[in-house]
Amino acid sequence: HAMFNYRLAMYDRAQLGDVIWAQLVRCADFTPEVRKQILKAAGKGVRFQMVIKKYSPALNDFQELFEPLHRAEIAEGPDNAISLQGLSDKEVVLAFPSVESYTAVVIRDTYFAGIIKAWFERRFVELVAGQGE
Repeated sequence: HAMFNYRLAMYDRAQLGDVIWAQLVRCADFTPEVRKQILKAAGKGVRFQMVIKKYSPALNDFQELFEPLHRAEIAEGPDNAISLQGLSDKEVVLAFPSVESYTAVVIRDTYFAGIIKAWFERRFVELVAGQGE
């Protein structure tokens, strides 16, 4: 639960002008508390960019959560293998799934977070472009 709580705290720390960007594998951790924190962050002017797993059973619920948010963009990824969530270029949480849980690493080095964010942005743009086909 440490990773889950850290993600919630990231929503809380986000400020006007920040972007929360994420790639999700399971899309299953969106409890009422998470929904509340996402809406609170959106109310502060935080933008969201999400790559969700195209074949996730929770895909529709996830899309419904973000649909009313004008500052949220969603792309569907067919091959998400690593869960990650970043806060602008300030920090990123990388989570590697195992059979029963995740091993997560928090990185607050802005140089490294920027590298991961640049990779994410390229992937996001490619996936969005591919959805129009």
